[in-house]
Amino acid sequence: MDLWREYQRQYDFDLQRHDKSHKDFLALHTAILESIPSNHRLGLDSNLSIREIIRTLRSSFQQSVQSRFLELNQKYELLKAPNKNKSVEKWFQEWRDFLTDARNCPNYSVNKMQALIHFHGAIQPIMPMFTAIRSAATINCSEDQIDLPNEIHQFEQQYTIHKAQSPKQHNAFGIFQDRSEGNGSSNSKAPKRADKQTNCLCGTNHRFTGCPYVNPASRPAGWTPDPTTQAKFSQPKHPALQAALDRAHQETGSDAHVCNNLSHFQHLEEAMDGSVLRFGNATTPILGFGTVLIYGTLPEGQVTLRLQDVAYLHSKYAQDVIEYNPQSLADEAPITANTFATAKEGNYKKSELPPHSTTDAELWHARLAHAGTAAVDHLTAATEGVSLPPCRHKNVSAKCETCNLAKSQRQISRRSIPPANTPWEKVYFDFFSNSPTAYNGDRFCLHFICSATGWHIAVTMPNKDQVRLIRAFKGLVSWAKTQLNTTVKVFFSDNDTSLGLAYALFAQDEGIQILHSA
Repeated sequence: MDLWREYQRQYDFDLQRHDKSHKDFLALHTAILESIPSNHRLGLDSNLSIREIIRTLRSSFQQSVQSRFLELNQKYELLKAPNKNKSVEKWFQEWRDFLTDARNCPNYSVNKMQALIHFHGAIQPIMPMFTAIRSAATINCSEDQIDLPNEIHQFEQQYTIHKAQSPKQHNAFGIFQDRSEGNGSSNSKAPKRADKQTNCLCGTNHRFTGCPYVNPASRPAGWTPDPTTQAKFSQPKHPALQAALDRAHQETGSDAHVCNNLSHFQHLEEAMDGSVLRFGNATTPILGFGTVLIYGTLPEGQVTLRLQDVAYLHSKYAQDVIEYNPQSLADEAPITANTFATAKEGNYKKSELPPHSTTDAELWHARLAHAGTAAVDHLTAATEGVSLPPCRHKNVSAKCETCNLAKSQRQISRRSIPPANTPWEKVYFDFFSNSPTAYNGDRFCLHFICSATGWHIAVTMPNKDQVRLIRAFKGLVSWAKTQLNTTVKVFFSDNDTSLGLAYALFAQDEGIQILHSA
């Protein structure tokens, strides 16, 4: 009896282990099936062991040589035109990964010269000067002399320095809801930066500017919103947001009423071709003109404003009201927008003693945009509450520093010279004395700076001998021509008299332009 119980206990223990192992096997089998595409699940029987399942999947996932070549070619085409939404550091790493995969793939070769040209072409918009230098240095290299991994490493180091020295960008709100339209752009000269992609409420991994539910400009033709997804975007909106978009404010610099909400129009007619509204250097087309009712409030109560010939622009944030006729005020109506009206005659009491100004003519001259003497003298007759004391000068602009500078006959230009597009095409230099004397006895230094790249070259000499000076200039010109295939065209200095006549004759013989600072 005891032996039977021992066998029964052993059986129960083995059965429990078997059930647990079978349960773990089923869980692992299910996890494997859920992690692979459906077309690879065919032929995977539940009776197969985990080892047999992995072997079967390995054979089904094995790539052919042709598919491997096609994958490498696709990677190469993507690297030739980098994605603007991708960081430059990640793009450098993808180049290294591609070169490693190409080297490990048998019978697949990469033309190093073509790859180098495509790499320089892709990085040129980001680092134009350094790309020009590296292109000039490697243009005559043979196929065996090109080291792509080393070239990528040099550009990565230079980009790190370039990124650390770049100024931070400051953003401001634009005029339009999506972008500046027409022939102007508020951010046309701003450098592009690789923004991090964001998980959008629509379920797609993209930036909010590329979401059709947020930005109307990104909607393709025939696009229709999904009601469920549209509700997700409507829920987070603050109640004050729509009121801010629907607000109307008095605009003194506009010559037309503007409305951005089509539902506010009682009547709308299509605008003629070429009707546009200008905002600074940007323009946007006017879609139509019509009659709009807006609701506001006065201290006496609520009012309705009826505006005629209102321009309809769907992409403008706020609505502009330039003027209105008080006789057109209708009956009181509920306020449906954040609108405030101002009575034409004002709603304040005048003081018993109106303010009176006795400021001298010189200050009024500055207040009135530096008006002339006749205009200032006419101020007392044309304006109430202004009296001018006797002027000490017949001409009010005689002691005005701004007017004297504006009317000066000889002016020194302080405009900086634009840098060159090619390294060492424009060269700044200065010739000065060292203090103390160098270890080799040299007391003077000729300092050259490239205006395009900021490259510094210094040449020391014991004295101001003209022969040594001209030799230094000739050496710089020859070095730029031999090493970088660049011709020096402009020398810019502070017109140091110690350079002498030999320097001017040398520049004349070489065809180099000489420019001086003020």
